[in-house]
Amino acid sequence: MSAMGNKECNFKAYELYSRCQQSLENDNDVNARRVLSAFKLYVANEPESALELATEGLKNADDFNCSGLVAMEKELLENIIKSAQFELARTRGENI
Repeated sequence: MSAMGNKECNFKAYELYSRCQQSLENDNDVNARRVLSAFKLYVANEPESALELATEGLKNADDFNCSGLVAMEKELLENIIKSAQFELARTRGENI
């Protein structure tokens, strides 16, 4: 079985996103912000929105009801923030 190409993966991601868009966008806990920010960065190519969402998620991380996952969620959000900042700098032609 071969891996899906980018176009096919993006189509599937948009299909899944359309099913849970309202729920994701209205959920402010850390894992929902992480999922939404990752979608905005890696699929929708919206690094500014991804940076905003990931930063918001990081601020709310300590309130997450699964305390054992807080460290992981923070690390994942920090990586999304770095990637979004890198992408913004790259598209603005800044020295990276």
